[in-house]
Amino acid sequence: MTGIVKTDQLQGAQGTTVTVPTGNTLVVTSNATVGGTLGVTGNTTVGGTLGVTGTLTSNGVSNLIGSATQGTDAGDTRFILTGPNQYRAVFKQGGNIAGQLGGAGSDVLRFSNAAGATIMEMNAGRITKPLTPFVRLQLTSHLSANTTVSSPGNQITGFTVKENVGSYWNSSNNNFTCPVAGVYSVSIFYIKYPGNGHAHVDLHKNGSQVDEVRWRAPEVSAGYHQVGGTASVTCAANDVLDWHYFGTAGVHDGNGSWEIMLSH
Repeated sequence: MTGIVKTDQLQGAQGTTVTVPTGNTLVVTSNATVGGTLGVTGNTTVGGTLGVTGTLTSNGVSNLIGSATQGTDAGDTRFILTGPNQYRAVFKQGGNIAGQLGGAGSDVLRFSNAAGATIMEMNAGRITKPLTPFVRLQLTSHLSANTTVSSPGNQITGFTVKENVGSYWNSSNNNFTCPVAGVYSVSIFYIKYPGNGHAHVDLHKNGSQVDEVRWRAPEVSAGYHQVGGTASVTCAANDVLDWHYFGTAGVHDGNGSWEIMLSH
């Protein structure tokens, strides 16, 4: 076809091929409907919107080079593929990154918050959650020995903060505020300060003792006795946890660890 064809039908014999020779251009200024298979062996440029009602497939991920963006619902949900050879998929919700798969050639599944910080990552089978609420404390000074303190006891204060992921521990009132509902793991290890009698440490939630959670040193003669353990407590969002002490002995400030972490 070397000239100009104007007709309402472009037709050859059945089974033949209509060819546009190299150097010529086939221009369709109106709509074009292809009832069969459209095979394109060269490059294709779409200046407008490419609408696909069926399935869009590729013969290999290696062919997905460049950048592609798909938006729906006024941009609330987006899928972004970038390259070359990075194979990185980003999912957005409300303009914020909700998830990311891959990046810089790595096999990583990463979920981020609105600030771009990673909240969960799967890397080579290892799952990490760097923003999981966690606090680790140590006593700054001894709790007094040989001074009788009755139940429900005095709030334990004077902690040195070693870790405070999420800033849910408040050093001004010695409380941990649960950011979300869940099961929290509470662990303590302490050494009974020299002094006769007992040394109880109780966990309190919202001002009341959690009956099933208690750490108690042996009621023996004066000396150093180790106490430790881990317990789980179910909390609602904004529940407040703290520790109280009662007894006649005391608690040593060294060699101790007091921890709270969201476990479920």
